[in-house]
Amino acid sequence: MGMGDNFGDFFDPYPLITKDRVEKNRHNGTHRICFATTHADQPKRSSSPYVGSFKVPFLNTIGPMFLNDTGLKLVPDKFDAHWISIREETHFSLIQRWVKNQGTRVFLRDCLDMSVALDFNFKCNKIDHTELGALEARCKNNRDNSAINAIADKMCTSLSGMFGYNTAKFIAAVPSRPGKVYDLPTCLAKENAKRQNLIDL
Repeated sequence: MGMGDNFGDFFDPYPLITKDRVEKNRHNGTHRICFATTHADQPKRSSSPYVGSFKVPFLNTIGPMFLNDTGLKLVPDKFDAHWISIREETHFSLIQRWVKNQGTRVFLRDCLDMSVALDFNFKCNKIDHTELGALEARCKNNRDNSAINAIADKMCTSLSGMFGYNTAKFIAAVPSRPGKVYDLPTCLAKENAKRQNLIDL
């Protein structure tokens, strides 16, 4: 997928995903954050002369999107997190809006250049489904076409407005288990390809 001019500032163009990289990533601390839940406290207010700060535990996906959407760049700290010190109220408000606009997106730390889920399947109590989790359950249990369309709607809305993803030309589902008759990711990839004029791989 085309990532725009700023994307090369963050990653090698096409780094290989190797077993060594996967193993190293597994031991790299926090692997997912969501600004609606786990990081709802961001950005934080600071005492004068600063206005506040914004900090995330990893740069994957967040860094390129944050720079593209706000024009502000996150820098590493000594603990392998990334942050920005906020000196202007206008920047604090800009970051607040950016955080709110992410909604329930879950930013993932893995070996892909950009990796985002639209939500968790379960709420914090790990019992009740989120809205998307309930739709997914309906799809998998009942092959519910209205639920498939509802998820596809949310995917299209999110992908078309998300830096990096909004310039993609191809889409592919995670390979399904051999012999599997019904596969939700395959259905959703086909539906999104049709709606967004993408090539389904």
